[in-house]
Amino acid sequence: MYESKLISRLKYLDARAVRRFGAFVESPYFNKDKNVIQLWQYIAPHRPAFTHKALAQPSVLEALYASADRVEELRRNQSDLVKLLDKFLALEAMSDLQSEKLLLDAYEARGMTEEFQKQGEKLVQSLAAETIPTPESLRLSADVQQQLFFQPATEKYTPQAPYLYGAMEQLDQYYWLSKFRLTAELLHRRRIYSEADRPDLPGMVSDLPAYCTAKVFQLYIQLFKLLQSKEPHPEFDALLTDIETHIAALDSIDKRHLIGKMYYIANNYYEKGQTDYVKHMFRVVKLAEREKLLTFQNTISHLLFINFVTVAAMAEDFGWARNHVETYAPFVATEYRNDAVNLARAHLHFYQNKHQDALQCISDVSKVHPGLRVHAETLCLRIYCALIAGGTDCEADFYRCKDRFTKYLRAKATLSKEKVTAIQSFMNITEQLVHYHLSPSSERKQRKADIEQLFKATPGVYSAYWLSRQIEQL
Repeated sequence: MYESKLISRLKYLDARAVRRFGAFVESPYFNKDKNVIQLWQYIAPHRPAFTHKALAQPSVLEALYASADRVEELRRNQSDLVKLLDKFLALEAMSDLQSEKLLLDAYEARGMTEEFQKQGEKLVQSLAAETIPTPESLRLSADVQQQLFFQPATEKYTPQAPYLYGAMEQLDQYYWLSKFRLTAELLHRRRIYSEADRPDLPGMVSDLPAYCTAKVFQLYIQLFKLLQSKEPHPEFDALLTDIETHIAALDSIDKRHLIGKMYYIANNYYEKGQTDYVKHMFRVVKLAEREKLLTFQNTISHLLFINFVTVAAMAEDFGWARNHVETYAPFVATEYRNDAVNLARAHLHFYQNKHQDALQCISDVSKVHPGLRVHAETLCLRIYCALIAGGTDCEADFYRCKDRFTKYLRAKATLSKEKVTAIQSFMNITEQLVHYHLSPSSERKQRKADIEQLFKATPGVYSAYWLSRQIEQL
Protein backbone atom coordinates (compact mmCIF):
# COMPACT_ATOMS: atom_id res chain seq x y z
CA MET A 1 0.00 0.00 0.00
CA TYR A 2 2.98 2.32 0.37
CA GLU A 3 2.71 3.63 -3.20
CA SER A 4 -1.07 3.57 -3.45
CA LYS A 5 -3.11 6.59 -4.49
CA LEU A 6 -4.72 6.62 -1.04
CA ILE A 7 -1.44 6.79 0.90
CA SER A 8 0.10 9.37 -1.45
CA ARG A 9 -2.86 11.71 -0.86
CA LEU A 10 -3.08 11.15 2.88
CA LYS A 11 0.50 12.39 3.26
CA TYR A 12 -0.69 15.92 2.42
CA LEU A 13 -3.05 16.04 5.41
CA ASP A 14 -1.92 17.66 8.65
CA ALA A 15 -2.96 16.33 12.08
CA ARG A 16 -6.15 18.41 12.22
CA ALA A 17 -7.25 17.34 8.74
CA VAL A 18 -6.61 13.68 9.61
CA ARG A 19 -8.83 13.96 12.69
CA ARG A 20 -11.60 15.66 10.71
CA PHE A 21 -11.33 13.13 7.89
CA GLY A 22 -11.62 10.32 10.43
CA ALA A 23 -14.88 11.80 11.73
CA PHE A 24 -16.02 12.16 8.10
CA VAL A 25 -15.32 8.50 7.30
CA GLU A 26 -17.04 7.30 10.45
CA SER A 27 -20.15 9.46 9.86
CA PRO A 28 -23.05 7.24 8.69
CA TYR A 29 -24.31 10.12 6.55
CA PHE A 30 -21.24 9.90 4.30
CA ASN A 31 -20.23 6.26 4.73
CA LYS A 32 -22.02 3.14 5.95
CA ASP A 33 -19.40 0.55 4.98
CA LYS A 34 -17.88 -0.87 8.18
CA ASN A 35 -14.96 -2.39 6.25
CA VAL A 36 -13.96 1.05 4.96
CA ILE A 37 -14.10 2.41 8.51
CA GLN A 38 -12.01 -0.54 9.71
CA LEU A 39 -9.39 0.08 7.01
CA TRP A 40 -9.18 3.76 7.90
CA GLN A 41 -8.77 3.04 11.61
CA TYR A 42 -5.96 0.62 10.75
CA ILE A 43 -4.15 3.15 8.53
CA ALA A 44 -4.59 6.37 10.53
CA PRO A 45 -2.17 5.65 13.43
CA HIS A 46 0.73 5.44 10.97
CA ARG A 47 0.63 9.04 9.82
CA PRO A 48 2.43 11.22 8.79
CA ALA A 49 4.98 9.04 6.97
CA PHE A 50 2.76 5.99 6.38
CA THR A 51 5.87 3.83 5.96
CA HIS A 52 5.35 1.32 8.78
CA LYS A 53 5.69 -2.34 7.79
CA ALA A 54 2.10 -2.85 8.96
CA LEU A 55 1.01 -1.02 5.80
CA ALA A 56 2.60 -3.56 3.47
CA GLN A 57 -0.19 -5.26 1.56
CA PRO A 58 0.41 -8.76 3.06
CA SER A 59 0.23 -7.29 6.57
CA VAL A 60 -3.00 -5.42 5.82
CA LEU A 61 -4.60 -8.51 4.30
CA GLU A 62 -3.64 -10.68 7.22
CA ALA A 63 -4.88 -8.17 9.79
CA LEU A 64 -8.22 -7.20 8.21
CA TYR A 65 -9.39 -9.63 5.54
CA ALA A 66 -10.27 -13.32 5.57
CA SER A 67 -12.41 -13.82 2.45
CA ALA A 68 -11.20 -15.61 -0.68
CA ASP A 69 -11.29 -12.42 -2.76
CA ARG A 70 -9.60 -10.37 -0.05
CA VAL A 71 -7.15 -8.64 -2.45
CA GLU A 72 -10.04 -7.34 -4.53
CA GLU A 73 -11.93 -6.37 -1.38
CA LEU A 74 -8.94 -4.36 -0.16
CA ARG A 75 -8.76 -2.57 -3.52
CA ARG A 76 -12.47 -1.69 -3.35
CA ASN A 77 -12.11 -0.34 0.17
CA GLN A 78 -9.06 1.71 -0.80
CA SER A 79 -10.95 3.10 -3.78
CA ASP A 80 -13.90 4.02 -1.56
CA LEU A 81 -11.57 5.77 0.87
CA VAL A 82 -10.03 7.78 -1.97
CA LYS A 83 -13.51 8.86 -3.10
CA LEU A 84 -14.40 9.84 0.46
CA LEU A 85 -11.14 11.76 0.79
CA ASP A 86 -11.82 13.70 -2.42
CA LYS A 87 -15.33 14.56 -1.21
CA PHE A 88 -13.92 15.60 2.19
CA LEU A 89 -11.30 17.87 0.59
CA ALA A 90 -13.93 19.51 -1.61
CA LEU A 91 -16.18 20.20 1.39
CA GLU A 92 -13.25 21.51 3.46
CA ALA A 93 -12.33 23.91 0.64
CA MET A 94 -15.87 25.30 0.43
CA SER A 95 -16.13 28.85 1.72
CA ASP A 96 -19.06 30.13 3.78
CA LEU A 97 -20.23 32.17 0.79
CA GLN A 98 -20.19 29.13 -1.48
CA SER A 99 -22.18 27.20 1.12
CA GLU A 100 -24.74 30.02 1.33
CA LYS A 101 -25.04 30.03 -2.49
CA LEU A 102 -25.70 26.27 -2.55
CA LEU A 103 -28.43 26.77 0.05
CA LEU A 104 -29.97 29.45 -2.19
CA ASP A 105 -29.91 27.01 -5.12
CA ALA A 106 -31.58 24.36 -2.96
CA TYR A 107 -34.40 26.74 -1.99
CA GLU A 108 -34.90 27.68 -5.63
CA ALA A 109 -34.95 24.06 -6.83
CA ARG A 110 -37.65 23.15 -4.30
CA GLY A 111 -39.83 26.16 -4.99
CA MET A 112 -39.32 27.56 -1.49
CA THR A 113 -39.98 31.11 -2.68
CA GLU A 114 -40.07 32.93 0.67
CA GLU A 115 -36.90 31.24 1.94
CA PHE A 116 -35.24 31.82 -1.42
CA GLN A 117 -36.01 35.56 -1.32
CA LYS A 118 -34.74 35.99 2.24
CA GLN A 119 -31.60 33.92 1.63
CA GLY A 120 -30.86 35.78 -1.62
CA GLU A 121 -31.19 39.23 -0.05
CA LYS A 122 -29.06 38.14 2.90
CA LEU A 123 -26.36 36.84 0.56
CA VAL A 124 -26.37 40.02 -1.57
CA GLN A 125 -25.87 42.08 1.60
CA SER A 126 -23.05 39.79 2.80
CA LEU A 127 -21.28 40.06 -0.55
CA ALA A 128 -21.72 43.84 -0.64
CA ALA A 129 -20.04 44.01 2.78
CA GLU A 130 -16.94 42.22 1.48
CA THR A 131 -14.10 44.76 1.66
CA ILE A 132 -11.65 42.72 -0.41
CA PRO A 133 -12.86 42.08 -3.97
CA THR A 134 -12.05 38.67 -5.42
CA PRO A 135 -13.20 37.07 -8.68
CA GLU A 136 -15.12 34.52 -6.59
CA SER A 137 -17.10 37.09 -4.58
CA LEU A 138 -17.77 39.29 -7.63
CA ARG A 139 -18.99 36.38 -9.76
CA LEU A 140 -21.08 35.04 -6.88
CA SER A 141 -22.70 38.44 -6.39
CA ALA A 142 -23.53 38.67 -10.11
CA ASP A 143 -25.03 35.17 -10.06
CA VAL A 144 -27.14 35.76 -6.95
CA GLN A 145 -28.53 39.09 -8.14
CA GLN A 146 -29.34 37.54 -11.51
CA GLN A 147 -31.18 34.71 -9.73
CA LEU A 148 -33.15 37.18 -7.63
CA PHE A 149 -34.11 39.22 -10.65
CA PHE A 150 -35.45 36.27 -12.64
CA GLN A 151 -37.15 34.42 -9.75
CA PRO A 152 -40.06 34.35 -9.52
CA ALA A 153 -40.84 34.99 -13.19
CA THR A 154 -42.76 38.25 -12.94
CA GLU A 155 -42.61 41.58 -14.76
CA LYS A 156 -39.56 43.50 -13.43
CA TYR A 157 -38.49 45.71 -16.31
CA THR A 158 -38.63 49.00 -14.47
CA PRO A 159 -36.05 51.73 -13.90
CA GLN A 160 -35.86 50.44 -10.31
CA ALA A 161 -34.43 47.00 -11.06
CA PRO A 162 -31.42 47.08 -8.72
CA TYR A 163 -30.61 43.40 -9.00
CA LEU A 164 -30.42 43.61 -12.79
CA TYR A 165 -27.98 46.52 -12.75
CA GLY A 166 -26.13 45.13 -9.75
CA ALA A 167 -25.61 41.82 -11.53
CA MET A 168 -24.22 43.62 -14.58
CA GLU A 169 -21.78 45.70 -12.51
CA GLN A 170 -20.56 42.75 -10.48
CA LEU A 171 -20.12 40.67 -13.64
CA ASP A 172 -18.06 43.47 -15.20
CA GLN A 173 -15.84 43.75 -12.13
CA TYR A 174 -15.36 39.97 -12.07
CA TYR A 175 -14.28 40.11 -15.73
CA TRP A 176 -11.89 43.02 -15.27
CA LEU A 177 -10.22 41.73 -12.11
CA SER A 178 -9.69 38.33 -13.73
CA LYS A 179 -8.37 40.00 -16.89
CA PHE A 180 -6.00 42.25 -14.94
CA ARG A 181 -4.54 39.26 -13.09
CA LEU A 182 -3.94 37.42 -16.37
CA THR A 183 -2.59 40.55 -18.07
CA ALA A 184 -0.04 41.11 -15.31
CA GLU A 185 1.17 37.53 -15.70
CA LEU A 186 1.30 37.84 -19.49
CA LEU A 187 3.34 41.06 -19.40
CA HIS A 188 5.61 39.53 -16.77
CA ARG A 189 6.32 36.48 -18.96
CA ARG A 190 6.88 38.61 -22.03
CA ARG A 191 9.52 40.47 -20.08
CA ILE A 192 11.17 37.33 -18.68
CA TYR A 193 11.46 35.63 -22.06
CA SER A 194 12.31 38.83 -23.97
CA GLU A 195 9.56 38.23 -26.51
CA ALA A 196 9.32 40.56 -29.49
CA ASP A 197 7.16 43.63 -28.98
CA ARG A 198 3.48 43.02 -29.51
CA PRO A 199 0.51 45.41 -29.68
CA ASP A 200 -1.06 46.41 -26.39
CA LEU A 201 -3.89 44.18 -25.28
CA PRO A 202 -7.17 45.62 -26.57
CA GLY A 203 -9.26 47.44 -23.98
CA MET A 204 -6.77 46.67 -21.25
CA VAL A 205 -7.17 49.96 -19.35
CA SER A 206 -9.10 52.52 -21.35
CA ASP A 207 -12.37 50.56 -21.29
CA LEU A 208 -12.39 49.97 -17.52
CA PRO A 209 -15.90 50.95 -16.26
CA ALA A 210 -16.13 53.90 -13.90
CA TYR A 211 -17.70 51.77 -11.17
CA CYS A 212 -14.57 49.59 -10.92
CA THR A 213 -13.36 51.74 -8.04
CA ALA A 214 -11.64 49.14 -5.83
CA LYS A 215 -7.99 50.05 -5.23
CA VAL A 216 -6.79 46.75 -6.70
CA PHE A 217 -7.68 47.94 -10.22
CA GLN A 218 -5.52 51.06 -9.95
CA LEU A 219 -2.61 49.09 -8.51
CA TYR A 220 -2.67 46.73 -11.48
CA ILE A 221 -2.83 49.66 -13.94
CA GLN A 222 0.28 51.15 -12.30
CA LEU A 223 1.98 47.74 -12.41
CA PHE A 224 1.29 47.42 -16.16
CA LYS A 225 3.27 50.63 -16.76
CA LEU A 226 6.29 49.21 -14.94
CA LEU A 227 6.10 45.84 -16.67
CA GLN A 228 5.96 47.50 -20.09
CA SER A 229 8.81 49.92 -19.41
CA LYS A 230 12.25 48.92 -20.67
CA GLU A 231 13.93 51.44 -18.40
CA PRO A 232 13.60 52.02 -14.65
CA HIS A 233 10.22 53.64 -14.17
CA PRO A 234 9.95 56.78 -12.00
CA GLU A 235 6.71 55.49 -10.43
CA PHE A 236 8.27 52.34 -8.92
CA ASP A 237 8.67 53.80 -5.44
CA ALA A 238 5.20 55.38 -5.50
CA LEU A 239 3.58 52.07 -6.51
CA LEU A 240 5.44 50.14 -3.82
CA THR A 241 4.29 52.68 -1.23
CA ASP A 242 0.73 52.39 -2.58
CA ILE A 243 0.83 48.59 -2.26
CA GLU A 244 2.16 48.84 1.31
CA THR A 245 -0.59 51.32 2.20
CA HIS A 246 -3.48 49.33 0.72
CA ILE A 247 -2.23 45.78 1.30
CA ALA A 248 -5.09 45.07 3.74
CA ALA A 249 -7.62 45.72 0.96
CA LEU A 250 -6.17 43.03 -1.31
CA ASP A 251 -6.99 39.37 -1.70
CA SER A 252 -4.10 36.97 -0.99
CA ILE A 253 -3.77 36.14 -4.70
CA ASP A 254 -3.47 39.84 -5.63
CA LYS A 255 -0.95 40.39 -2.83
CA ARG A 256 1.19 37.57 -4.22
CA HIS A 257 0.80 38.80 -7.81
CA LEU A 258 1.72 42.42 -7.05
CA ILE A 259 4.53 41.77 -4.56
CA GLY A 260 6.07 39.03 -6.72
CA LYS A 261 6.07 41.23 -9.82
CA MET A 262 7.55 44.18 -7.90
CA TYR A 263 10.41 42.00 -6.65
CA TYR A 264 11.09 40.78 -10.16
CA ILE A 265 11.08 44.34 -11.57
CA ALA A 266 13.45 45.60 -8.86
CA ASN A 267 15.76 42.62 -9.37
CA ASN A 268 15.65 43.15 -13.14
CA TYR A 269 16.71 46.79 -12.75
CA TYR A 270 19.44 45.74 -10.32
CA GLU A 271 20.80 43.16 -12.77
CA LYS A 272 20.99 45.88 -15.40
CA GLY A 273 23.27 47.92 -13.18
CA GLN A 274 20.78 49.99 -11.15
CA THR A 275 22.40 49.18 -7.82
CA ASP A 276 20.16 51.55 -5.86
CA TYR A 277 17.36 49.01 -6.38
CA VAL A 278 18.90 46.75 -3.71
CA LYS A 279 17.05 48.73 -1.04
CA HIS A 280 13.82 48.40 -3.03
CA MET A 281 14.27 44.62 -3.32
CA PHE A 282 14.79 44.32 0.41
CA ARG A 283 11.75 46.48 1.06
CA VAL A 284 9.64 44.15 -1.11
CA VAL A 285 11.05 41.08 0.63
CA LYS A 286 10.19 42.47 4.07
CA LEU A 287 6.67 43.28 2.89
CA ALA A 288 6.30 39.71 1.62
CA GLU A 289 7.51 38.39 4.97
CA ARG A 290 5.06 40.59 6.86
CA GLU A 291 2.21 39.25 4.72
CA LYS A 292 3.45 35.65 5.12
CA LEU A 293 4.11 35.31 1.39
CA LEU A 294 7.72 34.11 1.38
CA THR A 295 6.52 30.52 1.18
CA PHE A 296 3.91 28.97 -1.06
CA GLN A 297 2.18 25.76 0.05
CA ASN A 298 4.74 25.51 2.87
CA THR A 299 7.76 25.55 0.54
CA ILE A 300 10.30 28.12 -0.62
CA SER A 301 12.56 27.83 -3.66
CA HIS A 302 16.16 27.11 -2.64
CA LEU A 303 17.37 29.88 -4.97
CA LEU A 304 14.92 32.46 -3.61
CA PHE A 305 15.90 31.41 -0.08
CA ILE A 306 19.53 32.28 -0.91
CA ASN A 307 18.60 35.43 -2.84
CA PHE A 308 16.59 36.86 0.05
CA VAL A 309 19.53 36.38 2.43
CA THR A 310 21.89 37.96 -0.10
CA VAL A 311 19.62 40.98 -0.57
CA ALA A 312 19.39 41.48 3.21
CA ALA A 313 23.17 41.15 3.51
CA MET A 314 23.73 43.70 0.74
CA ALA A 315 21.35 46.01 2.59
CA GLU A 316 23.49 45.31 5.70
CA ASP A 317 20.60 43.99 7.78
CA PHE A 318 22.54 40.97 8.99
CA GLY A 319 20.16 40.20 11.84
CA TRP A 320 17.26 39.82 9.41
CA ALA A 321 19.41 37.60 7.18
CA ARG A 322 20.40 35.30 10.06
CA ASN A 323 16.80 35.05 11.23
CA HIS A 324 15.65 34.23 7.68
CA VAL A 325 18.10 31.32 7.48
CA GLU A 326 16.89 29.85 10.76
CA THR A 327 13.19 30.46 10.13
CA TYR A 328 12.84 29.39 6.51
CA ALA A 329 15.41 26.60 6.11
CA PRO A 330 12.78 23.95 7.06
CA PHE A 331 10.67 25.09 4.08
CA VAL A 332 13.41 24.39 1.50
CA ALA A 333 13.12 21.03 -0.29
CA THR A 334 15.13 18.39 1.58
CA GLU A 335 17.36 17.59 -1.40
CA TYR A 336 18.61 21.21 -1.58
CA ARG A 337 18.32 22.30 2.05
CA ASN A 338 21.91 21.79 3.28
CA ASP A 339 23.45 23.35 0.18
CA ALA A 340 21.04 26.29 0.29
CA VAL A 341 21.75 26.94 3.98
CA ASN A 342 25.52 26.77 3.45
CA LEU A 343 25.36 29.17 0.49
CA ALA A 344 23.06 31.55 2.35
CA ARG A 345 25.46 31.62 5.29
CA ALA A 346 28.41 32.01 2.91
CA HIS A 347 26.86 35.18 1.47
CA LEU A 348 26.11 36.45 4.96
CA HIS A 349 29.74 35.89 6.03
CA PHE A 350 31.03 37.46 2.82
CA TYR A 351 29.17 40.74 3.28
CA GLN A 352 30.45 40.86 6.86
CA ASN A 353 34.02 40.45 5.51
CA LYS A 354 34.39 37.02 7.14
CA HIS A 355 35.99 35.56 4.03
CA GLN A 356 37.45 32.36 5.47
CA ASP A 357 34.14 31.47 7.09
CA ALA A 358 32.46 32.04 3.73
CA LEU A 359 34.93 29.77 1.94
CA GLN A 360 34.36 27.05 4.54
CA CYS A 361 30.61 27.18 3.95
CA ILE A 362 31.11 26.98 0.18
CA SER A 363 33.37 23.96 0.53
CA ASP A 364 30.40 22.06 2.00
CA VAL A 365 28.18 22.73 -1.05
CA SER A 366 27.73 19.93 -3.59
CA LYS A 367 27.48 22.35 -6.58
CA VAL A 368 25.43 19.88 -8.63
CA HIS A 369 22.43 22.13 -9.28
CA PRO A 370 23.26 24.83 -11.91
CA GLY A 371 21.78 27.65 -9.82
CA LEU A 372 23.71 26.58 -6.72
CA ARG A 373 26.89 26.19 -8.80
CA VAL A 374 26.56 29.76 -10.07
CA HIS A 375 26.09 31.07 -6.53
CA ALA A 376 29.08 29.11 -5.24
CA GLU A 377 31.59 29.86 -8.01
CA THR A 378 30.80 33.57 -8.39
CA LEU A 379 30.99 34.01 -4.62
CA CYS A 380 34.38 32.28 -4.57
CA LEU A 381 35.67 34.68 -7.21
CA ARG A 382 34.46 37.68 -5.19
CA ILE A 383 36.06 36.31 -2.02
CA TYR A 384 39.43 35.72 -3.68
CA CYS A 385 39.29 39.20 -5.23
CA ALA A 386 38.56 40.72 -1.82
CA LEU A 387 41.40 38.72 -0.21
CA ILE A 388 43.84 39.82 -2.90
CA ALA A 389 42.76 43.44 -2.32
CA GLY A 390 43.61 42.94 1.35
CA GLY A 391 47.08 41.61 0.55
CA THR A 392 46.48 37.85 0.76
CA ASP A 393 48.40 35.78 -1.79
CA CYS A 394 45.62 33.79 -3.48
CA GLU A 395 45.96 34.74 -7.14
CA ALA A 396 46.38 31.07 -8.07
CA ASP A 397 43.15 30.20 -6.24
CA PHE A 398 41.32 32.94 -8.15
CA TYR A 399 42.44 31.63 -11.54
CA ARG A 400 41.78 28.01 -10.61
CA CYS A 401 38.20 28.97 -9.77
CA LYS A 402 37.83 31.12 -12.89
CA ASP A 403 39.16 28.42 -15.22
CA ARG A 404 37.02 25.73 -13.62
CA PHE A 405 33.88 27.84 -13.87
CA THR A 406 34.61 28.93 -17.45
CA LYS A 407 34.85 25.30 -18.55
CA TYR A 408 31.59 24.54 -16.74
CA LEU A 409 29.78 27.38 -18.47
CA ARG A 410 30.98 26.21 -21.87
CA ALA A 411 30.31 22.52 -21.43
CA LYS A 412 27.64 21.79 -18.84
CA ALA A 413 25.64 24.75 -17.67
CA THR A 414 21.94 24.70 -18.50
CA LEU A 415 21.65 28.47 -18.22
CA SER A 416 20.17 31.03 -20.58
CA LYS A 417 22.45 32.79 -23.04
CA GLU A 418 21.76 36.12 -21.29
CA LYS A 419 22.72 34.66 -17.91
CA VAL A 420 25.97 33.20 -19.24
CA THR A 421 26.87 36.53 -20.88
CA ALA A 422 26.19 38.39 -17.60
CA ILE A 423 28.39 35.95 -15.66
CA GLN A 424 31.22 36.15 -18.21
CA SER A 425 31.10 39.95 -18.00
CA PHE A 426 31.27 39.68 -14.22
CA MET A 427 34.34 37.41 -14.42
CA ASN A 428 36.04 39.77 -16.87
CA ILE A 429 35.57 42.84 -14.67
CA THR A 430 36.51 40.91 -11.51
CA GLU A 431 39.72 39.79 -13.22
CA GLN A 432 40.47 43.44 -14.03
CA LEU A 433 40.00 44.27 -10.36
CA VAL A 434 42.52 41.57 -9.46
CA HIS A 435 44.99 43.03 -11.97
CA TYR A 436 44.47 46.45 -10.39
CA HIS A 437 45.24 45.19 -6.88
CA LEU A 438 48.35 43.34 -8.08
CA SER A 439 49.68 46.25 -10.18
CA PRO A 440 52.22 48.86 -9.06
CA SER A 441 50.77 52.15 -7.79
CA SER A 442 52.02 53.99 -10.89
CA GLU A 443 49.59 52.01 -13.08
CA ARG A 444 46.55 52.09 -10.87
CA LYS A 445 45.08 55.41 -11.95
CA GLN A 446 44.79 54.29 -15.56
CA ARG A 447 43.58 50.84 -14.60
CA LYS A 448 40.86 52.37 -12.45
CA ALA A 449 39.67 54.53 -15.33
CA ASP A 450 39.64 51.51 -17.65
CA ILE A 451 37.62 49.45 -15.15
CA GLU A 452 35.08 52.25 -14.62
CA GLN A 453 34.64 52.61 -18.37
CA LEU A 454 34.29 48.85 -18.83
CA PHE A 455 31.67 48.60 -16.06
CA LYS A 456 29.60 51.47 -17.49
CA ALA A 457 29.77 49.95 -20.98
CA THR A 458 28.64 46.50 -19.79
CA PRO A 459 24.86 46.28 -19.32
CA GLY A 460 23.33 43.45 -17.30
CA VAL A 461 26.53 42.35 -15.57
CA TYR A 462 26.13 39.70 -12.85
CA SER A 463 26.63 40.90 -9.25
CA ALA A 464 26.54 44.56 -10.31
CA TYR A 465 26.03 45.79 -6.75
CA TRP A 466 29.24 44.22 -5.45
CA LEU A 467 31.22 45.33 -8.51
CA SER A 468 30.04 48.94 -8.16
CA ARG A 469 31.04 48.95 -4.49
CA GLN A 470 34.49 47.59 -5.33
CA ILE A 471 35.05 50.14 -8.07
CA GLU A 472 33.98 53.00 -5.79
CA GLN A 473 36.63 51.90 -3.26
CA LEU A 474 39.55 51.82 -5.74
